[in-house]
Amino acid sequence: NHPGWQDIRNRKKNLCLNIKDAIDILLEQKGEARICDVASGPARYIIDTLIDYKEKPVSAELRDIDKRWLLDAQELAKEKNITLEIKIADALDEKDFVFERQPDIMVASGFYDWFNEREIVKKYMQLIYNSLQHGGYFVFSIQSGHHALNLTNEIFKDFNNHQLKMVTWDMAIINSILSEVGFKVIKQRADEKNHYPVILAQK
Repeated sequence: NHPGWQDIRNRKKNLCLNIKDAIDILLEQKGEARICDVASGPARYIIDTLIDYKEKPVSAELRDIDKRWLLDAQELAKEKNITLEIKIADALDEKDFVFERQPDIMVASGFYDWFNEREIVKKYMQLIYNSLQHGGYFVFSIQSGHHALNLTNEIFKDFNNHQLKMVTWDMAIINSILSEVGFKVIKQRADEKNHYPVILAQK
């Protein structure tokens, strides 16, 4: 019941809702949807979303630099009778933004919480924009607030045993970056305190 974990659960719920919105539009318009998460981790929100589309032409590829997360995700998907593609890839490396089939939906959750320079965020959003199908959708989260950011950064370490260096972003700045890259915001969902907005944007 800690407020920080409540925020995380709300973020997951809103990620699922925004991804489903994009899938539903694509199924109606073109009859299929292909998802790629560029830095997926275990991607439980992707798996939970796909459960509702088992009988639909919806596919997903998870990409992450850490093979452990991909194998964990694949095992969980198997338990739920869901097929996933996985690929070891670096979401910070332009060379890893190569696709046999361009995704209709690209997802990035928690990814921008670790960068404090505007141009870096813009660069990585531009890579996603360039990789999407024309008219495709981008679903991502932003940390615009935190229950106890300084304390969290001081006492916790990341999965590589490095001190946390999370940051927060003003949504006005994020919206301006999206506009410069070429995205149009379709929908934004967030928790009551607006700590974790989840944005659905279109190319």
